[in-house]
Amino acid sequence: MSEPRSQPQRVDVQQRLAALLADELGSLLLARATPAQLAAVAGDVMCRDLFDLPTFLSASVGGLGLTDDPPALVERHLEHLLWVQHRRAWWAGGAARSAAGVGLDLRVEGGEHVAATEGEPTVLLSPMTLCHEDALWISSTVSPRRELAVYGEDVETADLTAALAGVVPLDTLHVVDGGQDAAVDILRSLRRGGCLLTYPDFVYAGHRVEPSRVLGIEWPLSAAFVALCARPGTLLLPARLAREGERGVVARFGTPIRVEAPGEGADRSLLRRLVAGTVGAVLTRQILAAPEQWLLLSTITAECRQRAW
Repeated sequence: MSEPRSQPQRVDVQQRLAALLADELGSLLLARATPAQLAAVAGDVMCRDLFDLPTFLSASVGGLGLTDDPPALVERHLEHLLWVQHRRAWWAGGAARSAAGVGLDLRVEGGEHVAATEGEPTVLLSPMTLCHEDALWISSTVSPRRELAVYGEDVETADLTAALAGVVPLDTLHVVDGGQDAAVDILRSLRRGGCLLTYPDFVYAGHRVEPSRVLGIEWPLSAAFVALCARPGTLLLPARLAREGERGVVARFGTPIRVEAPGEGADRSLLRRLVAGTVGAVLTRQILAAPEQWLLLSTITAECRQRAW
């Protein structure tokens, strides 16, 4: 008789995959992997139940009601996680030295919605589905002369600019560090008609949060991010960045949402709560369109420092 299996441990899935990039050989192999090879690796992870990932991810996905076939969704999710690490390795290895070297075909839907925000403070609302290099390349391609404010505590300016040189116009790229003046720095960029590019569906541990709901469960948003979104006159631009086929990505932009000034004497905290609810609802719709591509799907049951709760 076999011994009962212990409960799967909570692990940081992203951290384990990212460790491959820290190894020079692993990074080289990832950069050269084909979609078919990545899919085969994802299948092996499922068969062997490596790290207990398939076990607790399948239970989590099934509990959310995202699909009638949780194991199939989990396998597609694992394959997408590997593909994103492949893309990170592609950029880090210097393979993209020009637009032709990016290695992806971009299709844009709703470009008129992007044009409608030109010259006005704009915040992109997109769940975490791609690595930040690909997201920046897409945003810059859609609006090549617009200032892009990029925020991420783990984003190294020198590494990012080195990877994007020759592909993205660096004079329009404004990388904001995680210092105390980050919000002020972003606000200045927005006042110049820039666009804030950050993933709103996670918040670093130690930061104040504004509660919202994503996929029907309570979810923390950065309080500073929500405060920026809630400034009267700000445009919230829904954007779903998704992988499409073997070498394609699509950027689908929705109708911008303008934040109106509250009436005199109105409770501004109520406006922030309303904006947080709107952000959560937009993220939920985008995630449901392709849940296997949401990089934070694993954080529902796995450890992740990018969720403050």
